[in-house]
Amino acid sequence: MKKILVLFSCAMILWSCDFKSDPYLKYDMKYEKLRDGCANQKGGVTINSTTISDQYVFEECLNADFDGGYSVERKGDTIDVRIGKRSAEKALYQITLEINTRPAYNFLTVNGNTMSVLVTRH
Repeated sequence: MKKILVLFSCAMILWSCDFKSDPYLKYDMKYEKLRDGCANQKGGVTINSTTISDQYVFEECLNADFDGGYSVERKGDTIDVRIGKRSAEKALYQITLEINTRPAYNFLTVNGNTMSVLVTRH
């Protein structure tokens, strides 16, 4: 009788686990104005990955009056990010972009610039 109870308990635990997950895309962006003009802009991206999300930190030359407007869209295995609009008056901003998505993605495009990424947690 104990064996049946143990088997039943194990079956219930396995049945209650959700091994499937619907696709999703969650994101957040923070920005900080570094200075007017875009001289001495640092290239490159700093990537911090956790078990939950990927965080990208980079500098971007945007409108001097950038108000935080952006959009994020998934296109196949690419995450496409559009940040602000372009104008004559520029300023340099530090952008911190956090992305949490399933299924995994292989490319990140920011304002038309595409980079290959390796996401291994999924």
